[in-house]
Order: sequence, then structure tokens, then C-alpha cells
Amino acid sequence: MCGTRQRANKRIIGEVQRKVARKLGLAIERRIRDTNFSIDLYDERERICYEIALGDGSEIFKDIIKTLLINAKKLVIFTRSYPNPWGMTGFNYMRNQWKQLKGRVGLNVEIVEFMTGVIYS
Repeated sequence: MCGTRQRANKRIIGEVQRKVARKLGLAIERRIRDTNFSIDLYDERERICYEIALGDGSEIFKDIIKTLLINAKKLVIFTRSYPNPWGMTGFNYMRNQWKQLKGRVGLNVEIVEFMTGVIYS
């Protein structure tokens, strides 16, 4: 319906952003000053960034940097797990990368798997 996977992902994320923002009163796509980056959802009062990651998980590094750039105190990433020829990607990849970074980055990160609701922090 959308043509490409990227457009489909953007459309899905946009729909989720609108519904969650309306229900919880969060800001949609907060643009980061002097960059081309934006945060999917942002709770200004609590300084929490929410990112929706539908890819293979490699975007965790960009999401961490974006969160640090706006001086937020917490990042919550909603992701999914799906198999590929080399194993599970998405949630498992992000969890493993965060395990290695966690002691080096002064940030509270929670990774939430969409389907199961499993949370890794």
C-alpha cells in the first residue's frame, strides 16, 4: 500500500505517534536544534524520549546520541524481534548492544519488545 518498506515504517510510526501523543499528551517529533534529527515522542516535563524502532536494531546508537543531545534523562525504545538468517534482530540486538554500553553512558535506557512486553533496562 505504501510502496516501500521505509514509507510503510514511516506511516506506521506516524500513526503510533499521533495516537500515543493524543492519549498521553506528549510532543510529536521534537526537532533537535541545529540538526536534522528528531525524537519520535518526547515528554518535556519528565525529560523522557520515546523512540519507535521497527528496523534491525542498529538505530539504538543514533537514538542514544539524540537523547544525549537534548539532555534528556531517559530513553524508552519500543522495538520488535524477528528472525533473519543470522538469528533474532531488533530487540535482541539492542539489548546486547546496550549491555556493552550501559556502564559507559550516563543515561537510563529501557528497551521494550512490542509483542511480548518484555522490558530490558
